[in-house]
Amino acid sequence: RCNGQTQPLNAFAAQQGLAGAAQPARALSSGSNDYIKRMEATGRPVSPHVTVYAFPIAAISSVTNRFTGVGLGAGYMGVGLIALCGGDVGAMFSNLNNCAPTFAALFRYAVAFPIIYHSMGGIRHFIWDKNPEMLTNEKVASSSWWLLGTSLALTSIVAS
Repeated sequence: RCNGQTQPLNAFAAQQGLAGAAQPARALSSGSNDYIKRMEATGRPVSPHVTVYAFPIAAISSVTNRFTGVGLGAGYMGVGLIALCGGDVGAMFSNLNNCAPTFAALFRYAVAFPIIYHSMGGIRHFIWDKNPEMLTNEKVASSSWWLLGTSLALTSIVAS
């Protein structure tokens, strides 16, 4: 209500000559082509898709640590379920090594890398917790490269 009258706020603002009269809402996501045309008309850049973004090594290291953790959890649960159901896990791995040695070597790498990477990532985080001055962009990037390289080297030694 404005001055005892019932009228929409937009009409009242227009009558009063207010420049910032409210406009009806419109959906911005009515279509990707409309959005791209609107951004081109205003001269604003359209954000690139994540596939063209070069992730920094620290982000790659973080994602790898998370994936290896999930993979280890799933692997431990799978081995535990096999053993719980009466399967002989040691005999399964021995048979795999005898029947398909190439596949067994790849399997050893697939098991060893997550264990080594995730464990060393945990040690790195423990060190960071005790030494927060090590949490600079440069030191995190160099420790991420070190973590990846050391994990690959140790995996090659252990899984060979």
